[in-house]
Amino acid sequence: MALYTVRNYASVATHYAATAGVAVGSVALGMSVIGIPWVMLGAGVLVGGLSYGAIRVQKKLFEQQLAEHPKTSPHAQRLGLSAEELYKASGLTSENYPIYDFRVAESPVNTKAKDKKAFEKLFGDMMKKMAQVHNAAAVHLGKPVIMISEPLLKLLDDKEEKAVLAHEFAHAAARHSAVGLPQQVVLGASGLINSITRIVGIFGAGLVGVGTAFLARACARIGFNVLGGHSKLLDAEDDQLSLPELAKKKKVTAISAAVGTVAFASTIAAFYPAFVPVFAAATGLGVAGALIRGTFSRSNEYQADRGAVELGGDPLALMTSLRKMEIVHKRSLEEAFKGDVPKKGFLKKAWQRATATHPPTPKRIERLAKIAKKKGYTEEEITAAAKGELVVGAEHNMPFKVIDAMVRGL
Repeated sequence: MALYTVRNYASVATHYAATAGVAVGSVALGMSVIGIPWVMLGAGVLVGGLSYGAIRVQKKLFEQQLAEHPKTSPHAQRLGLSAEELYKASGLTSENYPIYDFRVAESPVNTKAKDKKAFEKLFGDMMKKMAQVHNAAAVHLGKPVIMISEPLLKLLDDKEEKAVLAHEFAHAAARHSAVGLPQQVVLGASGLINSITRIVGIFGAGLVGVGTAFLARACARIGFNVLGGHSKLLDAEDDQLSLPELAKKKKVTAISAAVGTVAFASTIAAFYPAFVPVFAAATGLGVAGALIRGTFSRSNEYQADRGAVELGGDPLALMTSLRKMEIVHKRSLEEAFKGDVPKKGFLKKAWQRATATHPPTPKRIERLAKIAKKKGYTEEEITAAAKGELVVGAEHNMPFKVIDAMVRGL
């Protein structure tokens, strides 16, 4: 089993070189504006310490609280056998890497009351939603926690179930959590430094300049809201709006915020022209960090798809499972929004595509098709998996209340 190829090693090296470049650029820019080394050091220590502490707490809480899947159940009769094969192929063990549901266990073992309360407060609502959607993950908490939801097990057949699990096992066996964690910490520290740099740069305009900038921002947002006829929508309570109306409100709010930011930055620049290159550089470094984080994550997803096949997963089954999940997702949104799913603008779509953690399903299917061809599958078999009709019953839709809660940010 070779989970890492030359291409994968090159990806790791390239992304870490780019990450280092962003970090160095952020520190250099911060030093040129702030000129106080301990601010940079403090940002790194703060982000690193918080990240390490959060990961340790989360890992402990997840492993204590989550329910493990039984080896066999009415909707996953071969789960135990498939897992056994994957443990053997990957070198992982069931003791260290059990397969969890997203549900909280009814009677968590070795759990203190304060830990249970902490988990419920931090993750309870999120996990209740995740347990009702079709999802699988190797959650990166220092050591990956392999998870697959019950709705997804019900959606997939035996081959698809194993293929999806093989993908998550590949993430764990490739140690993507360990490989990606330093990047997350470094980019997090860089982002904090960039924010501090922008804030310090703003005060170069003086108190009058800063006050005028805040006034300009407020006026720009009010003007946009009034002239665009958005005031009534923005003043409405979220729970009084339908999903299409709420989606529109969120879109208008985001545009209004962007208009305000432009007005604010322009006013600061009028009082303090040196702020323009500082703002542009800090923002550019932030954008670069987001792009690097996204491309690295997508590279790992492609690697896990290939690794799933190396571990014994069927590439055609992984293709159909991805298509099934996409069918359920799109159909559920259509029904929840009553056919009025909000359309994303070109720039938003481009940004989301560039920073997404997962590649588009068609791209993944395209690569899996090439892998399947190398494994000896026929063109007819590959075409059927990639484009053939899939019957997905209506019972597999995401619950409306989950979509509603996610859109409302509850």
